This record gives sequence, C-alpha cells and structure tokens, in this order.
Amino acid sequence: MLLHRNTEKKMRSKHIYISLFAMVFFAAPLAWQYLFGLDVSPIGLLLKLPIFLIVALVFLWLIDKHTKADLFSMTFESQEPWLKTIATAFLLLAILYLLKSIGNMTYLKWLDQTESNPEIIGTLSYIVSKPVLGSLLIGPFVWLNVLFIEGSRAYFHSHLESQQSKKWMLVVSLFIIPFVLSSTQLNSSYPQFIGTFISNLVLSIAFIRLHDLKPLVISSILYQSIDLIAFWIYS
Repeated sequence: MLLHRNTEKKMRSKHIYISLFAMVFFAAPLAWQYLFGLDVSPIGLLLKLPIFLIVALVFLWLIDKHTKADLFSMTFESQEPWLKTIATAFLLLAILYLLKSIGNMTYLKWLDQTESNPEIIGTLSYIVSKPVLGSLLIGPFVWLNVLFIEGSRAYFHSHLESQQSKKWMLVVSLFIIPFVLSSTQLNSSYPQFIGTFISNLVLSIAFIRLHDLKPLVISSILYQSIDLIAFWIYS
C-alpha cells in the first residue's frame, strides 16, 4: 500500500512538473506574443531568445533530475552505432525536404500567405549581412533552438508513454505534441505553420519508433542550418 501511494505521489509530481513546463515555456510565451507581439529585432533573436532557450533547457534538465526520469541519459546514451545514427539522421533529413517540396507545390500555393511577418525577413536579412551575427544565428542559435524543441518532444512523449495510457490517447498525443511544438510559428503565415507541424509530426513518429534523440537533433540542426545558409546566400 505504501509503495502504491509513493508511486501515485511520484506520478502526480511528474504531472505537475510537465504541466508547469508546458505553461511557462509554451502557453505563456504564446499568450505574450499574441497580446504584445514578438520581438524580432536582432537583439530579440540573438540575445533574448537564446537566454529564454537556455533557461528552458536548464529547467527541463532540473525536472529530469528531480523526477529521476533520466530522460537525457536514456536517449543520448543509446547503444546504436554512430554510423547507423548518422544514416538515420540523413534519412529523416531527406524525408523532411521531400515533404517540404510537396508543400511548396501544394498548400504553399493554395493558401494565402499575406499574414507572414515581413519584420522577421528584414531582421534575418540584417543579421546575415553581418558575418559574425550570421555565424551566431546558424551556430549557437540553431543548436539551442533544436535542443529545446527536441528535448521537449522527448520529455512530452516519454512522460505519456510512462503513464501506460490508452492507445487512443497516445495517438491523440501524437498530433497534440507536434501542434504545441509548432506553436512558435503562429506568428507566421498559415502555410508555414502547416509545414512546421508536418515536420514536427514526422520527428515525433521517429522519436516514438527510435527512442533516440541523436538522429532527431542532427537532422533538425542540418535542416535549419541549410535553410538559413540558403537564405544567407540568396538574400
């Protein structure tokens, strides 16, 4: 009986922490963005946002240690050989670009894109015009962003799987979690949000099948870096 109560207490604690993490680092920023707008200045993108991402990663790490979930040790210390990990990452990268190409030929043409934010394009153009700032954008900024998104994805999915939820709940979460992770794109056009959601859905399926963050992190860093480098070259 005492063991059962302790288990229930630990489960409640995990529920509280996961809810707090989602509220503080997803719901609250989204509400702030909706009410007061998004700071897309160079300082906002290269200073304020990285600080936010670092705080979020530290918070996620502390939750992981406090709840003794050992999420990061389980996902980053897998026994898969690095050659297979890299091959899986490039396979995911190819799938992401295939889906992006299909999107460019379909919903990107069909749906209205007038709501895209021109201020972000202007800021990115300014940043890549400065080699040092462009290097910070493609390097540390992308790495922090990917680690935050993929770490959150792993934590959300692993938490739900540990609850031994009903199968239909796991299927629903497979769509809800990518939607939550794509919420940062709501300031952009609807086609861009759809593309981000589809990419997150693919990566969530990959994590559920692999239970290994390394291929997801590698493919996401390459995907975002290639897009930014292309923007840098052609802007």
